Amino acid sequence: GNGKFFISSVARAYRDLSLYPSAEDSPCMNLLDDENSSKDISNASSSVLMMLTDNGQRMATAVMVNNSKFDGTIYAFTSSSALLGDPAAFVFVVDLVIGNCSSVSVCWDKALSGASLIKTDPVSGITLLQLAGRPRKQWKTYLSGWDISDHAGSGFFSITHGLTRPQQLSVYAGSLLSSTWKEVPTVDCSPWESGGIFQGAVGGPLFNSKGQIVGIYTGGAPACGESSHDHFALLSLSWNSFRPYLDPFVTPSSKLLGSSPQYGNEEGTQKKELIVLYPNPAYDRIIIQNNSTEEIVEVVIYDNTGRVLLHTTDFFPWLDLKGLSSGHYFLRVVQPSGFSMEQFIVR
Repeated sequence: GNGKFFISSVARAYRDLSLYPSAEDSPCMNLLDDENSSKDISNASSSVLMMLTDNGQRMATAVMVNNSKFDGTIYAFTSSSALLGDPAAFVFVVDLVIGNCSSVSVCWDKALSGASLIKTDPVSGITLLQLAGRPRKQWKTYLSGWDISDHAGSGFFSITHGLTRPQQLSVYAGSLLSSTWKEVPTVDCSPWESGGIFQGAVGGPLFNSKGQIVGIYTGGAPACGESSHDHFALLSLSWNSFRPYLDPFVTPSSKLLGSSPQYGNEEGTQKKELIVLYPNPAYDRIIIQNNSTEEIVEVVIYDNTGRVLLHTTDFFPWLDLKGLSSGHYFLRVVQPSGFSMEQFIVR
């Protein structure tokens, strides 16, 4: 034809990602086996992204995060250290797990292109992106919840992409230890009970035991055993930068549940208004209006900490709320093809 072809940029050199150091040289690398993982780890895994930057020449890690609107917007956390090149040219690979993908060269049908920079916290370097595309329904995407509490407890895990390999799981059984990395206040999660962090993990998430994001990997000294030092910037110390985007409802809790939003199969458009709750805010009862073609088989009410308050398969189109105190709540509506999460308020 007579059409014009434009080249927007040229990479300085082609880099074969498979030529990175071998995983065999890192004996503590623990490739995540999604089939044998707990539900919380499996959900968290579905939110972790391999992020290709600098015209595909470099890689890092990112994690998709939920917001209190539960509207399916694809926000993702990473680190400012990973922002090489224009985010509009970044590529995000979803669900790159050893059971699904044998190498980086496959699973590219689960890839999204482009993002916009929303906010970088000037102290921690934690960065929030908004992805340009939306995953397809069959990808079973998960948006992880977050936890901005003081993290006085123990039991954490991280899922990252190191050495261009599929997702790796690192488990930390202790309490978080205060540290610094290049003058940034962080926590040190070493030594790991199992696993380890490697090159390419920058921007990767640290989860609490329930799979909610508590921090983002900033840097460290990749190694196995006692010599490793892996530093995560805590989300709680940067929350003022991200609250307008991730908690526009200003929920009273320091934690938010994750969600599995429903998207279309091709264009990536979200299903909207299939489930409607009213009145909202509610007082003594709330009506569930089902505008979809599928029946509702189960409903679950959670508080802001994720505690189950009601679980029923036998209900009228309305639910009795007389036992609930004033506050924000979440309603999980289960149908044969999946579930959606709705938020409501009790006055």
